[in-house]
Amino acid sequence: MKSYSIILERANAQVANMGLNYNIRPDNKSILISKNYLTDEELARLLDLDNRILSDMETWPVVNTCSKLISLISQLLESNNGVLNYFNNDMRNAKEHAKNQYQIFRNI
Repeated sequence: MKSYSIILERANAQVANMGLNYNIRPDNKSILISKNYLTDEELARLLDLDNRILSDMETWPVVNTCSKLISLISQLLESNNGVLNYFNNDMRNAKEHAKNQYQIFRNI
């Protein structure tokens, strides 16, 4: 699931805490971070993925340029079906949706 999809599906002024994880208080910044809408189980799976990435990186050859590192990380993310794209129209639309829901939430 893409990060913008999480925001579009879960940012909702009509539900408790605006759909954010119970540990997160809704504010102008927290509503725009897709990770804040994840359940505890989903956060645990994300942490597991992070740990696997770090573990895999230990076996990578020495990287001596940023472009090589970015390329290696991109390959790993794509192989894990997890490319998160924050710089496209879908993400801008999701952030706008979250902002609109937050305005409604604040007025309830």
